Amino acid sequence: MQAIAKFGLPRVVAVQHATLREIDLYRRTERAAMVRSSVKALCRRRLVVDDVDLRQMKLRGTLHGRRRTFRAEAMSAEVRRVAVIEGDLGLEPMALFVGRGGRMLSKQRWEPGWSTCSGPAGQVRRSRSGPAPTGCMPAWTRSSQP
Repeated sequence: MQAIAKFGLPRVVAVQHATLREIDLYRRTERAAMVRSSVKALCRRRLVVDDVDLRQMKLRGTLHGRRRTFRAEAMSAEVRRVAVIEGDLGLEPMALFVGRGGRMLSKQRWEPGWSTCSGPAGQVRRSRSGPAPTGCMPAWTRSSQP
């Protein structure tokens, strides 16, 4: 969130339960299928994370044969794209939304989906007065206004 936030400031976000249920369904179905089909690709270029320090928000693992430590908020997009963790079924990407090869979506892959989603959300927001609908993130409506 900090990397994309206005002025690069850290943000605290609240996510509705309905959204969490949808994400969990995606994680257990579509994402799981993508990860299963990407096992070989995940074994190549990767940062294998073996220690996650939630208190200090640091990840420790092996990248290109060297032991490395990263502050989660300071990781570059490329390092985030190749970060994997050993799961029940083998290596699994740490990113929630994954694309080809089981890697985190790049900016070029993320933007078409964002555009598809933000357009209708902006139209809903402009056509209504008052608060945004329950199933719509406020950030979507703000970024879509003319």
